[in-house]
This record gives sequence, C-alpha cells and structure tokens, in this order.
Amino acid sequence: MKKIVILLCALWCAGCGDFLDERSQDLVYASSCTDLDEILIGDAYMNNEIPQFQLSVGSSGNYFPWLWVMDDDVEEFNRGTGDMGSLYLRDFYRWTEQPFNVNGVQLDDYEWERLYKHISATNVVLDLVGDFDGDSENLRNRVAGEAYFLRGLYYFLLANMYSDPYQADKANETPGVPLKTTSYMEDLKFFRTRHDTLYNHIAEDLMQAGLLLQGQNEEEKFRASSDAAWALLSRVRLYMGDWEQVVAACDMVNALDRRLEPLTENYNADFIRVDNPEIIFMSGSFCMRNIFGYLGGWMYRVSDDFLSLFGENEEYEDLRETAWLTTNFVSTRYVPAKVRSGMSASSSLKIADAVVIRYAEVLLNKAEALVMLDREEEAVAVLEELLKNRYKDGKCPAITARGEELMDFIRTERRKELCFEGHRWFDLRRYAVNPKYPLTDYEIVHKVYDMPSNTGANQIGTARLKMFPEGKSWTLQIPAYEININPDIEINVRTDAEYVEL
Repeated sequence: MKKIVILLCALWCAGCGDFLDERSQDLVYASSCTDLDEILIGDAYMNNEIPQFQLSVGSSGNYFPWLWVMDDDVEEFNRGTGDMGSLYLRDFYRWTEQPFNVNGVQLDDYEWERLYKHISATNVVLDLVGDFDGDSENLRNRVAGEAYFLRGLYYFLLANMYSDPYQADKANETPGVPLKTTSYMEDLKFFRTRHDTLYNHIAEDLMQAGLLLQGQNEEEKFRASSDAAWALLSRVRLYMGDWEQVVAACDMVNALDRRLEPLTENYNADFIRVDNPEIIFMSGSFCMRNIFGYLGGWMYRVSDDFLSLFGENEEYEDLRETAWLTTNFVSTRYVPAKVRSGMSASSSLKIADAVVIRYAEVLLNKAEALVMLDREEEAVAVLEELLKNRYKDGKCPAITARGEELMDFIRTERRKELCFEGHRWFDLRRYAVNPKYPLTDYEIVHKVYDMPSNTGANQIGTARLKMFPEGKSWTLQIPAYEININPDIEINVRTDAEYVEL
C-alpha cells in the first residue's frame, strides 16, 4: 500500500514561516526507500545546475553568493562590467543594515527560505525511512545517513549566517535559528533555538550520518559519505571550541583513502573538480565563477591584503599563489582560479563550489585544535603534512612559532588554503570570540567604487567593519517575511558599517 507523505518543500509558498507553520502545498506518494532517495536528490540536496557566466540571484540561483564578498579576501575593482547580479552584492560588500536590495529596491532574502526547504525534505525522509523495513538495511542506512548529513549542514549554515558566533559560556542564552526536526503538523509557535541545543543537535545529526554511511558513497563527491560527515563534524566542533572532539572527528576521516593533491609549477587545472583526491564532498555550482566572472570580468577581485600573504621568498615558493589565483586580459587584477574550465555539474567534468569539504581542511581543523590543547608539536607535524604538498619540490619553511604566534600561523595558512571556499567570513566571526587567542584588534576595509565600465571607474568611498561584537554587521537579520508570519521571533541587531565618502 502506498504511504501518503506530506512533502512540505513541494510547491513552496512565501518562506520559512510556511515550513514552521506546516502548511503543506502538495502530496508526494512514497512506497519505498527508492522514492525517498528521489526526494533527497530532488529536494534535499543543493541544486548543482546553476547557470554559469553571470551571477544568478533568487531561489534558483547561486547559493549565498554574498558570503564571498563580505570578508577581507575580496575588493571591488575599477574596471570591468556590472550586471544585476554584481549590483545585488554591493550592500553586502559595504555591510549595510538592509543588504538585500539593488539600487534601493528591497529584495526578499531567499536563502533562509530555501535552506529551510531543503531541511523540510530531510525531515520527511527521516520520518518515513524506518517504515520501509522491506528494503535492505544498507539502503535504509544510506538514505537516512544522507538526510542526517544534509540537515546538519543546513542548520550549521543557518546558525552562522543568522545568529552570533558560538560562545560556550553564552550558548544557553544566545538565540540561534528555529530548530524543527519533524515533518508532521504542529500547532505551535516556533522560536529561535538557543545555541547549546542547536549546535548539539547539529553534531548529533552528523554523528548519526557518520555511523550510518560507513562503507557507502565512498567514491561519491556529490552525495554524503561517512568521511564527509566526520569532516563536517570536526568543523562544527571547532566552532564550538570542543577541542578534544575536533581531534576525534578528524581521526575518524579515513586518512588511508584520502590524500592531498600536490601542486606544481604551471598548475592550470580545476582544483575543485570531481576527481581531485582530497575533495570529500561538494555541492551547489559556480559561486566562484559567477561572482568573479570567467577569469575576471565582473566587479570583484582578490584583495591586495590577501595577495600580500604570499610575499617573495627565493628559497621557498608557495605554489598556491599561481595555482589558485590568476589574471586575465582585462587588467592585471587577480581573481580566484580554483575553478577555471566553467564546465557544469551535468557535464563530463563535474564542478560545485558553494559547499566544499576536503582533506586539507581536516588537517587544519586538527592542527588548530591541537594548539588549543597545548599539543603544539603534534600540530606542527600535521601542518607539515599539508605544506609539503603546497610548496615547490615539497620544500616548505620550518615552523618555529609556538603559542599565539603558532595560532596566527595556522590562521594565515587556513586563509591561504581555504580561500574562496566560503570559510573566511565564518572564521573571522569565531576568531573574535576565541577563548584563548581572540582576534579583536582588527577591521576589514573595503574600497567602494562607482559603477564599473570598460573605461574604468572611480573610488567613491571606504567602508570599515570592526570585529564582532563592536561591529554590528556580522549577522544577517531574520527575514522580514518570517517576522511578519511570526512576530514574536527574536530579531538581530544589525546596523550600517562605517562608510566614508571621498
């Protein structure tokens, strides 16, 4: 007999409020785990068929592209073209109070809506997967494991976009995002779940995924695997400051099957690609390409501050500078080049870069946690494993720093290694509240230009954002449509960053 499943994410209404109020718009009939697997593919996983060559905004466009333009690795430039998508990002780049707008026209925050839509699909799958005991245990475990992984991932993203950075001593009082883990209707008002409950639930989802997915999807990059779950769990525990658990999660990643891709001189391949051995999971296409253009061409470039990290050293050559950054014919500005070819996820060379999990991050997570545990020699050994694959001929500088200087070294390496993969903004937030080595005396400075064109543009001002909590633009506001549906939900305090016109 077919089982009627209320799939809340189908024919979606206005926003997250519909998810929280459980107003279903369609019925999906599921009679097996195979049907649930189709729900995962169609509604729970991110869309990997995003158009390329131009930033696409809206509920079917690029996932959270603004995450790439708010940090200190990016600057506007004074030559190129400006399309609607690029203009969409301008107020995120300037950290304004209401960044979802173009030329003063307020736009909906579609990201909150569609991440909750994906969560809704995972809840349906998890509510139903146990009912199909006629299917094999392996199939049921895989379907459930992928759903747990995705739900944990999406709540983690929401928490770091729409709530303050996690602080263990304030976790029981800091509002996160509403947590809903069932698909059935409830006559309840939903409020923002506190960080301790929210993050522990995220960690529990990822632990369940890691256990259920053992031995499954091991060669997949677009489907969740056990290694993807443990790697993401190490990231979550790192944000929580649970250092011992970071090391434990990193050690669960199957290092025997994971290896770094050594960089070479004249490296010109797509680093983010399906057959890169160090990539564990990736999803959501063409953020990097569509923000920065095909090897440049839109409104953004690599910042001078980021470029200064490489410097010049005749004895040691860091190959990441030339492998992952490039210039084009328009000017000498640098743009990211981890994705060069521009092939779509449906082509023979599959690429997705909105969410990337790779083995290098696992090493960096572990090294950082080891320093926080005062196990510095172990941390250095982990870092050396990474760096010997990033320098010419495997020759990297000796790591002599210890204490806070070693932590600064790790943060710099993390910035270089994970550049333009959606980490830097979140990392700066958590550095500001690090209990042992807080980064407080720091600010991001963004030059602001008028409308770019092929004949050039002029700098019209400078925006400055101080570190959290002094800076009030490190958290997005709860969307207006959610507040209208649920007026009792707590809102975030966000104000314009300092802006000085020239």
